[in-house]
Amino acid sequence: MIEFEDLAARLHELEPKLVNFQHQKTPDMSPQDLPDWDIGLDLNLEAITKNHATAIASSLQQIAVETKRDFVVGLTNEFGITEDIIFIHENSGNAEAEALCNIATAV
Repeated sequence: MIEFEDLAARLHELEPKLVNFQHQKTPDMSPQDLPDWDIGLDLNLEAITKNHATAIASSLQQIAVETKRDFVVGLTNEFGITEDIIFIHENSGNAEAEALCNIATAV
């Protein structure tokens, strides 16, 4: 979580909020199933710039390298419905930053 806190500090203009919410297991899940776990940053997209998008993508890519985990960046509408927009993994590059910037600035 330290990496997310550092990223949040660098993106203070976007009013970041740390998300760390583990959902409860549901009766339809088998014993080996893990519940969903929302972890990340909520950001104010009205203020995002290309530099912000690049910082977000490169930071998540570095965390992906260190943790061997992929990240999904999504948008949530006013009804709480989330849409995945880009996927960041250890081999991600400028394309993901450009996609994030294009989508975020179009919102």
